[in-house]
Amino acid sequence: MVKREILFFLGVVLLIGVTSAITTQVHVKTLPWHEVQVTAFDPDASGFSSLDKAILDADTYGDVYWNTSISKKFNLIVYIKNIRGEAVVSGEKFSEEYEPGKDIYIEVAPSGATLVKTPEKVVEEVVEVINETETNLSEEVVPEVKNSLFAGHAILGEGGILSNQIFYYIVGGIILLIIIILVSLRLMRRKKVEGPKEIKVTKLSELKAQQESNAVKNEELLKAEEELKEAQAKIYAIRNKDRIVELQEEIEAKKRELQELGGGRSQQRVSSQRAPQQNPNQFKSAWKPEENKGN
Repeated sequence: MVKREILFFLGVVLLIGVTSAITTQVHVKTLPWHEVQVTAFDPDASGFSSLDKAILDADTYGDVYWNTSISKKFNLIVYIKNIRGEAVVSGEKFSEEYEPGKDIYIEVAPSGATLVKTPEKVVEEVVEVINETETNLSEEVVPEVKNSLFAGHAILGEGGILSNQIFYYIVGGIILLIIIILVSLRLMRRKKVEGPKEIKVTKLSELKAQQESNAVKNEELLKAEEELKEAQAKIYAIRNKDRIVELQEEIEAKKRELQELGGGRSQQRVSSQRAPQQNPNQFKSAWKPEENKGN
């Protein structure tokens, strides 16, 4: 629902922007049969910001008429090119801030050039053509007015309602006001359907009971945390005992290995330190008493 309302508001803003746009006629006087590039730009922007642009060809008298719809003040910059596409005037700026809806007349030509004067009859014909075009467009928008000559003259004729620029502002304001009223009524209906929010009042006794319940829960939580810590400590102690037993067993195994290795080496040392046993008969045969030599 919120997205629909946002889209609705955006559509309204766009509609108001279209209705509030004012047609401004720009009359550029230049050399005959030259290309004219006219750009309307924002004078308040920090950089160059184009608002509208047109590329037109000047007629026999060097006249160009451009109708633009801009809803804010603007400046103009004009380029003139000859038939070969060469620029004869490169970006002449008009720094005057033009008001929307007011006709503009400017002359743009190379220095020393002579402009051709436009006959008054031709100017009147051009203005009549523009008025006829605007009248036809207005008749397409409100075809019912054709049935009444009086209404057509009052609304579409010279000095009528549609020829006044204030009319567009009034229509846009009325549309905006209607939309605001409709949206406000819709929001009020939604609030009535939803109804007021129930306000819950907590009694003092209920509040105390709730606090006591919270205190009991906190105490139980602390007690459970302490028991958990004690259980973890016991598990850690049991694990350490098992580790101690494992280390003691490893130490006893190492001792046994050392004893076995030590016993083997001691036997080797004892066997190597014993003197070799000789046969006593060998000494007897080799030894002869001296008294036998005298005989």
